Amino acid sequence: MVVPALDYVGAIWHQGALGLSNEQDSVALPVAYFAWTQQSAESAQRRDCIDLPVYFDKSRTHLLFSIPLRRPAALPAEVFSKRGVCLTVFTFE
Repeated sequence: MVVPALDYVGAIWHQGALGLSNEQDSVALPVAYFAWTQQSAESAQRRDCIDLPVYFDKSRTHLLFSIPLRRPAALPAEVFSKRGVCLTVFTFE
C-alpha cells in the first residue's frame, strides 16, 4: 500500500527510532510504502518497539492499523500513548 501523505503527530523519527516532538503538532513524511507481513515470535517480543496506531485523519475516529516502531530505551512505551503519538494518513485543511 502506498501512502502519499503521512504525518507523525507528536513525534519525530530521530537516529533510527521514534522520538517525542515538542516543537510541532505534526511532521509530514515523504511517500511511504507499507507491506503486510506475518510477524515472527521474536519480533512480537521486542521490548524496544511500540505499536503505533495509524488513523485515517487527525480526528482519530477511524483506526486503520498499527505498526511496530523502534523507540529509544530511555523512553518508556507508556509515554507515547499518554502523549497521543500516532500516524495520520490524510490532512484536511
